[in-house]
Amino acid sequence: GSALEAVAAVEGRALPELLDNLERRTVPPDPPLYLNGIGGLGSPWWQGDFRSRFIGDGNLESRLLAVIESIVFLVCVNLEELGPLGPPLERIVLSGGLSSSRLFAGRLANVAGLPVWRSAETEATARGLARLVAGSAANWPPGPGEVIHPHEDRALCARFRRWRAAMAQPD
Repeated sequence: GSALEAVAAVEGRALPELLDNLERRTVPPDPPLYLNGIGGLGSPWWQGDFRSRFIGDGNLESRLLAVIESIVFLVCVNLEELGPLGPPLERIVLSGGLSSSRLFAGRLANVAGLPVWRSAETEATARGLARLVAGSAANWPPGPGEVIHPHEDRALCARFRRWRAAMAQPD
């Protein structure tokens, strides 16, 4: 989310406006890649001095899409790392600010190959914590929502592979 806010700040525009515009337009077919280390690169790399950057050029919509995809890619890398440590995942539960983006949820479903349950409640952190503390986290997700099923997206998966290769290269 901070990476999206950084793009909005550079453009001098409100993030909700930028995301709404992107959701309503035809998605750019081949956005640049964004190596996302806003605030330091987290799991599984843990590099505090990682330099965020675009690989390739594009207009504002393309760059914004690249940032959204970078968040999807970071989540998917973590899902891959966690996979061998537990039972197979059946779905992803998405809440919080990015859950309002169908574009984000759809790309996450397509790369992860899992259905994404998208909460109608975009500010679910406190509710989720309360359920966890009460020992009823298994009842999650709460309330209304929408399931987005994965679809084959070869171009997106190819960008994910290129992104992973770029992340492995030193700056």
